[in-house]
Amino acid sequence: MTSILVYITYAIVVICAGTMGSTKVFQRLQECLLWIRQVVCSFNYLFNGADVIESGYVKAKGKPFIIDTPGRKHHMISIKSLMNELNKVPVDVFSLHGVAKDFLQPKDTMHGFEWSNIRGVEGTGFVRALRHILTSKLPDIYPTLCSHISHELRTELLNHETSPGSYQISLYDTAKSLVAKTNCLVFFGPRLASDQAFLAAAATFPHESALAAEIIRFMPSAFSRWVARKATKNYRAATSFRAQLYDEVSQRMAHFRNGTSKHAGSSCNDGLQWLVETSLANQEWDVDRMVGEVMGIWYGSVHTLSIAVTYALSDLYTRPEYIDDLRRELASTPLATLHAKPEDLPCLDAFLKESARLSAFESTSVRRQALKPYVFQSGLRVDTGDWVCVPTRSVMRDPDRFPEPMKFDPYRHRSTASADDTGASTRQRYFVDSNKEGDGTLIWGLSRISCPGRFYAALVMKLVVATFVEDYECELPQPCAKRSYQWRSSIIPRRNVFLHVRDRSNLSSTSSI
Repeated sequence: MTSILVYITYAIVVICAGTMGSTKVFQRLQECLLWIRQVVCSFNYLFNGADVIESGYVKAKGKPFIIDTPGRKHHMISIKSLMNELNKVPVDVFSLHGVAKDFLQPKDTMHGFEWSNIRGVEGTGFVRALRHILTSKLPDIYPTLCSHISHELRTELLNHETSPGSYQISLYDTAKSLVAKTNCLVFFGPRLASDQAFLAAAATFPHESALAAEIIRFMPSAFSRWVARKATKNYRAATSFRAQLYDEVSQRMAHFRNGTSKHAGSSCNDGLQWLVETSLANQEWDVDRMVGEVMGIWYGSVHTLSIAVTYALSDLYTRPEYIDDLRRELASTPLATLHAKPEDLPCLDAFLKESARLSAFESTSVRRQALKPYVFQSGLRVDTGDWVCVPTRSVMRDPDRFPEPMKFDPYRHRSTASADDTGASTRQRYFVDSNKEGDGTLIWGLSRISCPGRFYAALVMKLVVATFVEDYECELPQPCAKRSYQWRSSIIPRRNVFLHVRDRSNLSSTSSI
């Protein structure tokens, strides 16, 4: 509707200017209307970003296209050759951290932390801690994760009991609570995870920071920071989280430098300790730098995983026909006997991969900000400050890549064709696979720059969904109700989507009587 009004106004002005016969006036009016159209379209992106990107993708037919957003241009690419070239461009040309700075506004939301646009060798410790150490530790921490998630879910349900054995929970709020508590245990150890003040601040910080960053990006700079402070009560959660984290990091860094911290007890065998050890082994960071980097990782791990868990559960209970298959799989392979491998639960793995494909909560991925002008081999030019993105959600709903793309079908991921003449293979395309396998999914990014924490994130999602399936009967009272809203390129879950939950043990006892 907005676009139609702009074009009508444009046509009227063109006719009037032509009637006036003034070439200069005509050109000025054209420029003015084009500017108005660009502004209107960019602000339309704020509230309908996913739809704007989808429309652009369909019209482009595989070619690069531009999305105007408030403040900058986004160049959307989906051709394999362009994505491969983006994957190889040096980080001093296309920066992930430039995008992260724009998203998080760390100077405000993280107490002045200056996040560099480029992370080079000095950042390899953080990547190694997530990609290698955390992944290698998953079999060891798996039993703890199982019992922890089961216990915390039970606690959450009891806080929302409507009658004996029956509960009503907000899907999104419950997912946020479960993810924050689980991540806190893995990242910071049992001592800090049991500190209620620390846990409350850690759980609130990502969502408080997201709100503040959006206010700062959206409103005029003259008063946006004042509004952000008011909306977050002067960054109360971020201030508390940072202060407690600062003390903890200071102690751990001091112990490491004194040679007394090498996994000295369970409290020093957690994600924070691995980050401290791997980072200080490669670079001499101060406490402020370490705390800022940890806060950035914490934001991403809680914010994105909470939304992914929410949509996985929503997909499960809007498609209850898959529950029996999942229960049979869990009955034949109990959670307690697993070893955190992708192949342990193939049905659950395929279900989560299809959920992530069809219910992708980000319309774009592999986002990079140009730190200097760059021209792709195809001729596509990207100016300094512009972003290059892959329209993930549209790619994963493209009928040329996925037959019947809007059909929820986990079985499409169960096998792939091999390179031999027979074309036969039983190799499942696992949830954690990066895009180098060539199956078209972009859940975790591109091969070289895929998510380093994806094995951990996938395991948490599996354990949460499996716990719901094994222990509870659930129902969405309004399965067709709108479950999300758009903001920029994100599809955010609505907090008022509730799930009715009942204990399966109670139902079994009743039926036996």
